[in-house]
Amino acid sequence: MAVILEAAARILEEQGLEAANTNAIAALAGISVGSLYQYFGSKDAILAELARSTELATADELEQASAGMAGLAFEEQARTLIHLAFGIIYARPQLGRILSYHEARMRKDEAFVSAGERMAETITRLLEHNRADHARCDCVTAARDVLGIVEGMALSANRRGEADIALLEQRVATAVLGYLTHPGPA
Repeated sequence: MAVILEAAARILEEQGLEAANTNAIAALAGISVGSLYQYFGSKDAILAELARSTELATADELEQASAGMAGLAFEEQARTLIHLAFGIIYARPQLGRILSYHEARMRKDEAFVSAGERMAETITRLLEHNRADHARCDCVTAARDVLGIVEGMALSANRRGEADIALLEQRVATAVLGYLTHPGPA
């Protein structure tokens, strides 16, 4: 299955969504179309699995990174997680653009939703452990807002083809930390 997903990802990155049909994916994976259909019933199913596996990997990486941040100042923890998120989002920017479009229209299964919940829980724990360093009372809502700020700004910049990722990370950190430290609702 991994070879099918990687073949699909490479075609999406190099040739775009239209070129990523099941025949092309199977050919690049070195398998027959019939074998591909044993794992995936359609191109959309392949795209959904790519999106799902990316979301799960992101949740895993955020959890692992946050576990090793004890002792870091709150701002450094936030900047570290933002940097990690950007490393994931921009590791394969063309693929990220296509998958973000597909995610918006796909039906999210339990694994996909669970990965998003795990990311929100990771940020919630960070906020709860650092209550003195931010102005938000509702850490759950604030965590979801932070994820939205990071994802929204990153995907918007990705669609525009913004190349200075370090500067973008700084802007996102400013937005996130400004939101978290400004007293207001949530």
